[in-house]
Amino acid sequence: MPSLALLAALALLTVLGIIGGQLAPRLPPPAVSTTPESGSVQVQPLAQVTPPPINYIFYDWTNTDFQSLYPEAGPLGSIYVVPWRRIHINDNQFDWRAIDDYLDAAQNMTVTLDNGQVISKPVILEILDNESSFPNREVGAPIPPLTPDSPMFFFADYTPPFVRDRLRSSIDPITWVQSLDPYREGRLTTDLGSYMAIGRPGNSRCGWPFVAFAPKYNHPVWLTYYKQMVYALGQRYNNDPRVSAIILGPGIDSEYGQATKPIFGCDIKSILYAQSGMNESEYLQTVIKPGPLNDIADWYRDAFPTKQLYLQFTSAGKSQIDLLVAEGHTPPIGLKQATMVNDNNNQWQNDNSGTIQLMMRYSTTHSIAWENAYSYTGGYPESNQVRYFTLLAGLTSFPHFMDFVGGWPIEPATVETGMFNFERKYLGRTITSTDEVWIALRDTQYWPPVGGALKFAGWHDDFTYGLSRPEGIPGNQTRVITTTDLLKPPFNLTYPITTSLYSLIARRTDIASGNPYMSFAADHRWQYWGRLPISVAADGVFYEFTLKYVDLGSDTIAIQYMDYSGITRTRSIRKRDSGQWVTTTVTIRDAYLHGQFPGGADFRISAEPDAGGVDEIIHMVMVKGHSGSEPTPTPGLVARPTRTPLPLYEQWVNAGGGRYVDGKGRVWAADQAYTPGGWGYTGGYTSTTTGSQKVDEVDDPQLYATERYWLDRGGYRFDVPNGTYAVELLFAETLRDGKSLRIFDVSIEDKPVLQNFDIWATAGGFYKGITLRFQTTVSDGQLNIDFVTRKETAKICAIHVKYVNQPSPTTPVATPSLPPPVATSTPTATPTPGRATPTPTPTLTLEQRIGSLEERYRALEEAVQQILSQLQQ
Repeated sequence: MPSLALLAALALLTVLGIIGGQLAPRLPPPAVSTTPESGSVQVQPLAQVTPPPINYIFYDWTNTDFQSLYPEAGPLGSIYVVPWRRIHINDNQFDWRAIDDYLDAAQNMTVTLDNGQVISKPVILEILDNESSFPNREVGAPIPPLTPDSPMFFFADYTPPFVRDRLRSSIDPITWVQSLDPYREGRLTTDLGSYMAIGRPGNSRCGWPFVAFAPKYNHPVWLTYYKQMVYALGQRYNNDPRVSAIILGPGIDSEYGQATKPIFGCDIKSILYAQSGMNESEYLQTVIKPGPLNDIADWYRDAFPTKQLYLQFTSAGKSQIDLLVAEGHTPPIGLKQATMVNDNNNQWQNDNSGTIQLMMRYSTTHSIAWENAYSYTGGYPESNQVRYFTLLAGLTSFPHFMDFVGGWPIEPATVETGMFNFERKYLGRTITSTDEVWIALRDTQYWPPVGGALKFAGWHDDFTYGLSRPEGIPGNQTRVITTTDLLKPPFNLTYPITTSLYSLIARRTDIASGNPYMSFAADHRWQYWGRLPISVAADGVFYEFTLKYVDLGSDTIAIQYMDYSGITRTRSIRKRDSGQWVTTTVTIRDAYLHGQFPGGADFRISAEPDAGGVDEIIHMVMVKGHSGSEPTPTPGLVARPTRTPLPLYEQWVNAGGGRYVDGKGRVWAADQAYTPGGWGYTGGYTSTTTGSQKVDEVDDPQLYATERYWLDRGGYRFDVPNGTYAVELLFAETLRDGKSLRIFDVSIEDKPVLQNFDIWATAGGFYKGITLRFQTTVSDGQLNIDFVTRKETAKICAIHVKYVNQPSPTTPVATPSLPPPVATSTPTATPTPGRATPTPTPTLTLEQRIGSLEERYRALEEAVQQILSQLQQ
């Protein structure tokens, strides 16, 4: 991507915005508009407009054209956050040019939705009154020039200057410390029109004096002009189609819940309330309190009668959500939670007011949205796993959209995993409109503390999307399993399963303690629950059951359900012991999901211990409902278990040899035979070079000391996600010292890349190493490297396969989580610098054509056997 510099620029601008948004150039004298100070706005009655159900980038100060710069990231909109002081220039006078220019620019950009529809880039608007800032000596500093003894300043109050002038003359001044000397205090007889929290050594953990600003939310002057701004904003933009939605959240960082917050170890929040005379309750009631048109939320709803609104809240703000709902706004004000994370100690509370609890409670009556609280989660091995589970956490409450502070939705390492392709499928749905429900098996790592009247914890048990796992059913006690557990006995699994998105935390059955089952129940509001199966009613339903599990053992994993007559049926899936995460989908036409199993469950997964089964490790169970006749299968796709894509596939193979760690610390796996879902060789023999002579002009001669060779034909198979791959082939001639003594052909994905290949001639002699590089595209879930002997034997010393790009998003594939395939292009050989470049020839010989037909016949035969095996199940 040509985006590293752009990403850096976007990140820098984002940080500058967070610091205060004060670096924007000052506008020229505005064209003044005058609007009513308050009262209901007169508008035409229109249907409420909702924002497109996609992802949005928060603090998109630069108005980025995401589709042009990052088309692989999928559809993205922007949340434009505008400082209040930038638009409200005087009493009843406003300058709208900053907003209008932004909206006009966005209208000239396009976004292609997942259904192919092309729209202008959506923009959600938000007015900012108070924002976090890094500690500095310049924000609002009252006494220039500042000295090294001056205090540090936190936060920025975006109340317009003319309002602060009125506030400054109407209250008593506040004193604050000016010196780093804790025994000497300087005093200032002005408060700058803002509340100031003052900390110094002795009553602060900061270690330095600080001054933090916050608006005077509870002051009638401040409220009068804020209300004036809200109604003026509504009069101008309520019917403007360029604005997709409005976010309100008076408070620090536009997050309703606290006027300021602890930061960098400074207890600014408590000090502010103690020194300002404004307590937290007073601040909260400025936004939500009983009575018509009596608070900021009421003003926004009155000013924007046809626009979707979202109250963005966090921390103490969630205690007011039930009161907001009780106000009964029409249409309802949506809820936007500002702490979407994979797991934290505020998601669950025993009074049912945890963040996820609140969002799930109102998911059928209010539009739901989430903001990712910790966007910069990169830089450690679990970063993509954490991001993936963060998305799952947000999906539990059927959100309409999500927004992200920072750039990880456009980072290549995240985009290539496909996690956002999965997430976007479920945005904008409700439990009554979705055709698919699922459950991600896990548990919190933030258990509530012992004791106390109110306990806080992470979200208990699983992430559920209309499918739950009832507790307390005999035989269904499961155990949590993490990546660390997968690495240890009895599993002893290795890369690449350790980097899979699914490996962060999952669950397994526990046969040893008499618990071989996992039972599941669908939400009774789901449109496909309790429907007659198509096996007994022409207008009935059928289901696709999808399991994402670790493929351990050669036994079976079973889906058990009841038909309409109450008879338990079993659909078994044969495993292949690949030791990797696999995704298997089966179609069931006679299931009657009506709570007929113990505990009201609709179906269960069984490890089948009576048939010699081993414990099942499961990440996700999905059920998709269909009405009417069964769809025609996609041509060319075999209905069989398919391998779940990995975040980034890379495999190093020491052909004919054992495990080897090279000089750069890369681990070359020991050679192995191919098994479905994994990788390995097909046929051939091994040889090891003996004696003291080593291959020269290479970094790791030991890699060239072993080889796999074939008397006739053979190769390697890698079951991989569809996409583009770099393939490196390492050769050295260590047996035949002379030209044309060994000749063979190499094909990758049925495309010839080397014909009449002579290692000795190409590498430049005996015991000379050479690395040839190719690029190919996989569209069938398997990368094939084939060798055909012409003279002596075909051979290979080592292989390196690496996923380098994602395929086009236009062609469907069998497994939804796989990246879609693209048309295969002819691989191009790139030799190591200094080596001769072999010239690939596209013409196939008769023998090669016969060999290719034989390979296809064997593949067809294998597919038929798999289908017969499934029919027998």
